[in-house]
Amino acid sequence: MTTLIENPVPILFTGIVTVAILAVLFFNTQRGVFLLAIGGVVLLTLLGLGVEHLIVTDREQVEAALYGLADAMEANDAKAVLNHLSPSVNPQTRSRADEALARYTIKETAVSNLRIDVNNLTSPPSARARFRGRIRASDRKGELPYESALLDITIDYHKEGDRWLITGHQEKWANLGGPSD
Repeated sequence: MTTLIENPVPILFTGIVTVAILAVLFFNTQRGVFLLAIGGVVLLTLLGLGVEHLIVTDREQVEAALYGLADAMEANDAKAVLNHLSPSVNPQTRSRADEALARYTIKETAVSNLRIDVNNLTSPPSARARFRGRIRASDRKGELPYESALLDITIDYHKEGDRWLITGHQEKWANLGGPSD
């Protein structure tokens, strides 16, 4: 059921296939009942797409929070980035954010292979986002010879009020399948 309210593709696919089958039946039989059925399927598909659009799941909220963080980083808006951190964020994550905001000018961020697991059984509800992150940035100190980093990142969230805030993170250089040293 969650798939139907997080992704419009199954609803749209089912509607299109059903309309196609009904259209073939109509052209083969020339019976008007199939035109009515096509109209009904179109209406049900539009209704399903509307419901999917209106319902925002916890997973979608975490995803939106993550992309909001990426946008704040690209805008180099330190206040907005820090606004994504929970007051109870672990000290390592807080110091990493402070260090990165002071040292780097972010040019571009990208998220791929995003997986989000939400746990509503914890109090407050928690989530973990795992993804591959690419960051292009310039080092204000001029000590790093490269501008891009590819990282495997895990971000832990807690729902505080109506917002998902970061409570911790882990990052490591992405394993690109090359020779290990």
